[in-house]
Amino acid sequence: MNIKVSLCLVLGIASSIACSANVDVGRTGESRLDSNDNGSTGDPSDPGSSTGTGGSSAGCFWDVVLSSSASADGCESDSALQNAAQLACAAKGGAIDAFEGDEACGKGSSQQAKYECCPVQPPPPCFTQTVGNAKQCSSDAELEKLGQSACAAQNAKLVKIDPDEACPSVPPEGASYFATIACCY
Repeated sequence: MNIKVSLCLVLGIASSIACSANVDVGRTGESRLDSNDNGSTGDPSDPGSSTGTGGSSAGCFWDVVLSSSASADGCESDSALQNAAQLACAAKGGAIDAFEGDEACGKGSSQQAKYECCPVQPPPPCFTQTVGNAKQCSSDAELEKLGQSACAAQNAKLVKIDPDEACPSVPPEGASYFATIACCY
């Protein structure tokens, strides 16, 4: 089964060149940039399809994307090949860690390119951090506001606050220098 996706939709590109390109992602995950939308099969025996080149560490793998340019020399800009590689890698749940065009057509223009695709690591579900000031006591309510801001800056929500309660027992009651906060996504 092939999936044909417009680069401009997936990558948010407004260029008329990039928006006219499509990438086929075939049944075995191979990819092909198709500027002419000629219905690539995604089959490894298809000269326009890529083939895997082996494994890499930490769940990464190397793959190849081939030009499908209609030009006589079969050359494609490296940026178009990189866009195709990014789309193919994203379809496999990854992100490109390395990219190298063969430069067979001169600097910035290639017939094929190899890229390393690595799994995208989701952010940890929760994290902790410290908020406050060593030179100033703050009320627990003020520290909670600082904690909410710190969590929001990471698109997370404050789920726990643990003030150190280290300030002398003078007003404000419940005053602390620092608080350890927990934020979750």
